[in-house]
Amino acid sequence: MTLTIDLPDNLEAALKAQAHAHGLSEAGYVRSMLERDLALPASDVPPPAKKKSLVELFEPLRGLDLDLSRNPSTGRPVEL
Repeated sequence: MTLTIDLPDNLEAALKAQAHAHGLSEAGYVRSMLERDLALPASDVPPPAKKKSLVELFEPLRGLDLDLSRNPSTGRPVEL
């Protein structure tokens, strides 16, 4: 559903400030407020994205001939 709301300048500025403070876009912040205030059942709220393990993350690279070894050089001496 798309909804268009005309806000006065002071409300628009406050919305932008609050959204920025929460690290969200204006639309994302309004949606989170509506979800909270309308108390959607848990079945209607999408589950959070599953975090991938390192194996799952790099699985698309399996089979590629990648050299991930470190350079054995110790570099230059450092005086402490």
